[in-house]
Amino acid sequence: NMYLAASFRDSIFHRVLNTPLQKRRTYFYSDLGFILLADLIKQQSGLPLDKFMQQTFFDPMELATMTFNPLDKFEPTQIVPSQNDTLWRRQVVRGFVNDPAAAMLGGVSGHAGLFSNALDLAKLMVMFEQGGSYGGIQFVNPYTLREFTRVQFAGNQNRRGLGFDKPSIVESQPSPASKSASSLSFGHSGFTGTFAWVDPVENLVFVFLSNRTYPYTSNRKINTLDVRRSIQEAIYNALRYSESGNQPVTNNLNS
Repeated sequence: NMYLAASFRDSIFHRVLNTPLQKRRTYFYSDLGFILLADLIKQQSGLPLDKFMQQTFFDPMELATMTFNPLDKFEPTQIVPSQNDTLWRRQVVRGFVNDPAAAMLGGVSGHAGLFSNALDLAKLMVMFEQGGSYGGIQFVNPYTLREFTRVQFAGNQNRRGLGFDKPSIVESQPSPASKSASSLSFGHSGFTGTFAWVDPVENLVFVFLSNRTYPYTSNRKINTLDVRRSIQEAIYNALRYSESGNQPVTNNLNS
């Protein structure tokens, strides 16, 4: 029961376009480029981002739970809450995007707003792991995928790809990936604690769903306890243990 004038969307894009660039070419975490990306996709495809994704990826890959604005398809009881927002929305956020900017854009944006269960997210990551192919269909050009998942600015000691995170390239630099992740691995860690990572060297896909922001975003135990990297490292240890012949361990980690 909260509403915003449709014209405010233009104000958001005006603010993004008029944000000054940094004078020094140093890395700065920002969502602004991905907010613009959603409009670029609409201009090129003629479809808003949610409908473009539905037709191009979700339906052909049979990703039944992957969607923007899941309350249009599912009951609230099927969706975990993400936050008790006492500052802005002043209610429990459930089934609507946690990110305020994406919320003001109607729940559909290039930087936030996508919902999924673990299996469907794993399918999407398997498609990336298989060079953009899934179910006999080539969804993404392999060259494009390699370009987006490689380190772009190694000379600046910036580990990140294009939209994807990467393992550390400097020993003292932190990374969401475990120390055993290969240099070809890539993935993403979200604000709510969700983590999805692909390691093509090990044929490994790791998906970790979380709503660590519920009830409050101040809860950072998932980071201080290093939960996600510890689980990922345990998987690599299991793979090494299996390869040593000590004990059979299933290698069907994609599922």
